[in-house]
Amino acid sequence: MHQSRCEVCFVEAPIPMRRTRLERRPWRLVWICPVCGQQSRVLCPPEIVPVLIDWDRAFGTSLSMRELADMVDVDLDELNEAIADELL
Repeated sequence: MHQSRCEVCFVEAPIPMRRTRLERRPWRLVWICPVCGQQSRVLCPPEIVPVLIDWDRAFGTSLSMRELADMVDVDLDELNEAIADELL
């Protein structure tokens, strides 16, 4: 999780890493603000980029064991709906 301020509404909120993308040129974290629903981003300090690269996976950062256990129990229709939501 990272504590970040939205570029649009300026609300600072805790953002789960699984809802965060790591993008390059320049290195930055990108997420959808839970308050206003707009995309926001923040530059990454160079010293944490290697750690974030290690965590980065397709569709977001690596899953915790709790998230993995929850995913195993998910109905296929719910999973397809969640994937479609992420792609929007």
